[in-house]
Amino acid sequence: MIRSTSALEVHLTVQQISAAWGLDPKTVTAWFRNEPGVLRVSSEGGSRETLRIPLSVVERVHQKRSAVN
Repeated sequence: MIRSTSALEVHLTVQQISAAWGLDPKTVTAWFRNEPGVLRVSSEGGSRETLRIPLSVVERVHQKRSAVN
């Protein structure tokens, strides 16, 4: 089930998450690029993409990635 996010929910940048988790921004981008609920904003030429990641998505991915197999 995909959980909808609120437009007023706190959204984080890739840089904020990478700093908090001690990961390379490229790793964070790869983890979140195709996650449901992430806002993807392309530059005019389409050569660059900016992600804005809702806190609920950050929590979901953290839970998924930290689960013991």
